[in-house]
Amino acid sequence: MNKFFDLDNRKKLEFLLSDGFSLTVIQNTLNVTRSVLYTEIKKGLTAEEYKNRRYVKYSPIRAIIADIEKAVGEDSWNEVKTSYLKRKYNKKK
Repeated sequence: MNKFFDLDNRKKLEFLLSDGFSLTVIQNTLNVTRSVLYTEIKKGLTAEEYKNRRYVKYSPIRAIIADIEKAVGEDSWNEVKTSYLKRKYNKKK
């Protein structure tokens, strides 16, 4: 996982992207390399958003989920989501 991009830094990135700051300004503000910045942006976007450079759509939550999937594996993460949804649905009954 990228230790630099904790929730606070991801929220800063979201703000800077949504306000239209250039990647150079964001890179300098967050003191990261361009490569690290692109890697983080990619985590917080869908493949289509990234391909179309829709960086304003960056989501810190999506980036966190990408880190979790990478850490525990996609199969394990899908199992967690399924179990969570089952519990949430059963509590409403």
